Amino acid sequence: MKKFLNVMAVSLILAATFVSKAFAESTFHIGAYAPFSSVTTDDEYQNEFKISESGLGFTFDFTHVAESGFTVAPELSIGYLSAKSDWIPTLADKVMDGMDIEWSVGLGGSFIHNEKTTFSWLGKLGHRIQYCDIAENIGTVNEINGSLFVLWWSVGTEFAYTHRFTERLGFFINVAFFCNIGVTIYEADDVSSNTYDMMSDGVGAALTVQPKAGISITL
Repeated sequence: MKKFLNVMAVSLILAATFVSKAFAESTFHIGAYAPFSSVTTDDEYQNEFKISESGLGFTFDFTHVAESGFTVAPELSIGYLSAKSDWIPTLADKVMDGMDIEWSVGLGGSFIHNEKTTFSWLGKLGHRIQYCDIAENIGTVNEINGSLFVLWWSVGTEFAYTHRFTERLGFFINVAFFCNIGVTIYEADDVSSNTYDMMSDGVGAALTVQPKAGISITL
């Protein structure tokens, strides 16, 4: 975690130092994002378990690049989430479906920013809320319900590339890397036989890789 924060700090310093000074812009980016996360968390008994997550959804940001190259980019992303966890062995190979909501702000610099191309390196701070659930029939008798709720605080870095075909319209390709820490709440109950009804909450950490791509509209 400390090494990750040090790398991000160095990236921001380099971005602010070596940006080009040519072109101010304000650009909307609208497209798709596909986050992938590896989560480690625990329960109230300090038992560790794993969660693997993937998603696909809609992302939107507004990026402003000053003539000096200083760049700010607030972002909102909403999408589908799928997750697998080994907390309940019976559901370990089952996919839970739900929603991922992420909002963040990026601050940094643009090494290249002219009428055709912008390349930025940003530090990112944000929040992420995730919820997914499952209702699974086990055999012919038991029905097991499971749900997962996660609230993340995120810090990371993003590389952002935009190319314009015309003065206004173009495309973008970005990739972000996040280190997350937060609260996980996992519930499961045996609906049919009522043999158990369990709830677990703990502190988790996750690494997320988040590529995104779409169209850009420059004002």
